[in-house]
Amino acid sequence: MKKILLCMLILAMCLSVVLSISIFGCKKETTVTDEEQGETSVFVPPTNEEMLKTMPEELVGEKDSFKGIKIGFSQRAIAGATWYENLVRVAKLEAEHLGAEIIVVDAQSDISKQITDIETLLAQEIDVLLVNPFDSKGILPAIESAHKANIPVVAVNCEIDPAGSPFSFVGHGIYDFGYSAGFAFAKEVDSILGNKEVFNAAAMRGFPGEDYSTQEINGIIAGFMQYFLTIYDKINLNIVAQKYGEWSADVALPLMADVLSANPEVDLLFTCDGQMLMGSIRAIEDAGRIGDILIQTAGGRKEELKLILDGDKGVITTVMADPRDEAKWAVLLACHAAKGNAVPAVFNIPALAITKDNVEQFYDPDSQY
Repeated sequence: MKKILLCMLILAMCLSVVLSISIFGCKKETTVTDEEQGETSVFVPPTNEEMLKTMPEELVGEKDSFKGIKIGFSQRAIAGATWYENLVRVAKLEAEHLGAEIIVVDAQSDISKQITDIETLLAQEIDVLLVNPFDSKGILPAIESAHKANIPVVAVNCEIDPAGSPFSFVGHGIYDFGYSAGFAFAKEVDSILGNKEVFNAAAMRGFPGEDYSTQEINGIIAGFMQYFLTIYDKINLNIVAQKYGEWSADVALPLMADVLSANPEVDLLFTCDGQMLMGSIRAIEDAGRIGDILIQTAGGRKEELKLILDGDKGVITTVMADPRDEAKWAVLLACHAAKGNAVPAVFNIPALAITKDNVEQFYDPDSQY
């Protein structure tokens, strides 16, 4: 019995050493070789501090370390959304850096097409499925097909419904990301307006029925309300309108114009994304309300940061959710999963609130995002 306990203790100590190895920052990405640990190895994610120190365009993983791996990437949408465009762009760059092949298909915000796309990818004998689902539950039939084919699944940006387990998720944690955005916004609103008798707010979301924007807006509102409840023990938040801008400036513009026409009392605006923010601001300018409405957004585009820096359009907070970070780490984790290496079920990338107090640290006019 003592010998068994001793062996278990030694095994636990060895595993602890493996899991303590950092893969970024001052240390190189490290996995255990096949000779050291049978046929599989361990992918150890970086710490939040290490991720925050990396440059967005900086690729990760060891160059040409995954030659021969074929990744099938089903992206829920691409055209017209700079966030998605940068997600796909950097995913391709990271795959090339690692020596892997990546096949990208665009579901065009259509869950039926996304399911068909994934079936097509599986027929091409991919080694791993990387998917950004348009509908977390609607995608389940395609995920089941991947499981039947023994293809590992990695979700990026938006999680798959738990019924689709096992899979790994790489992203910012949608609800928590939204909560951070709402809480930071509330703090800035309090410094400007205090706890008004009533806040009249409008909300600009993505698509109707889309799991991602539902979780995000719920988090935003919860974070906003929690701040005021914590500080003042009360809040009167009146959501006068909710619109679906489809992650597009062109779609958001007329919708926001309608909101302002029907609800001149609006003094706050929650936006789930910087793309829709730009269209909303144009509508606010056209209505002669610029600067009167305090605005929260999310994503951390350089355009958002410039608006906070200038301080003349009412935009006071955003939260960084850089698609380039999600892309590179998701591709690296997918390659490890394709090799049969042990990977975490959840790989959260830290969300960082940006306000007038720290925006200068992050604004880069030459950034591609």
